[in-house]
Amino acid sequence: MNAVGLNRLSKTFTKEVTWGDIFRFRFRRVETPALNGVTASFRQGTITGIAGRNGSGKTTLLKVISALIFPNTGSCSVFGLDTVKESGRIRGMCGFSFGEERSWFLRLSGLENLIFFASLYGIGRKEAAERSIPLLRRLEMDDLSARPVLAYSSGMKQRLSIARALICRPRLLLLDEITKGLDPGFQHKIFDLLEDETAKTGITVVLASHNLSELRICSEIFLLEEGGIVCSGDFASVKPEMDRIFYRQ
Repeated sequence: MNAVGLNRLSKTFTKEVTWGDIFRFRFRRVETPALNGVTASFRQGTITGIAGRNGSGKTTLLKVISALIFPNTGSCSVFGLDTVKESGRIRGMCGFSFGEERSWFLRLSGLENLIFFASLYGIGRKEAAERSIPLLRRLEMDDLSARPVLAYSSGMKQRLSIARALICRPRLLLLDEITKGLDPGFQHKIFDLLEDETAKTGITVVLASHNLSELRICSEIFLLEEGGIVCSGDFASVKPEMDRIFYRQ
C-alpha cells in the first residue's frame, strides 16, 4: 500500500512587486518554479529518500506532502487523503523536522518545549512528559532536558527536533537534512533509531538529503533536479546519477 501519492505535482513561488521594485522601475512579479510535474508513490512502512542538490525542490516537496503549502497544479495524497481538501487531518498524522529549525522557545527547557509542541496535537501534559522521557533518553539528551534551549548547540537542537517530530507518534515522518550539526557517530544512532521505528511501528519515513550517508538507509530514492524527478530506485542503482549531479563542476 502507498502512503504518499504524487500526480503531476507542480509548485511555483511568486515574489510580489515591492515599493523598492517600483522605485527601480521593476513592475513584474518574479515567478520561481520549485517543482515541475512530479509523479511518484512512496510505499507505506518504508524509508524513502528524496535526493538532490540545494535548490532542487526537496524541502518544497516535503512541505507539500505535509500540507504546509499547496501545489499550483497536480495533486498529492497521504494515506488516501487529498492534501488540499484534508489538510488538517494530514497535518495531524505527520511529524516533521525541517533543516534550519528556529521555532524553539529558547528560555524554556528541552522537555518544556516538547510538552508544548505535543499540546498542539491534543496530547496532555502528563502523557507528553511520559512520551518525552524515553525519546530524550534514546537521543542521549535525558541529562539535558532541564537545560534551556538557549544553551543548546546546533547538534542538540537537531536531536530535540527529531524528538519533537516523533512525540506525536506520527504515521508519516518527514525529515529534512536531519544529520546537520551531528557528529558521525551520532548520525549512525539516528539511522538506527529510524530503522527501529519503521520495523516496530510501521511508520513511513520520507528523508530529504544531499548526504549520501543518510540515503543509504532508504529502500527507494527519488532523485530531483530542477524540480523534476530524474530517476528512482535503490541506492546502488541511483548512485551513478547522484554522483553526476552532486559532484559535477
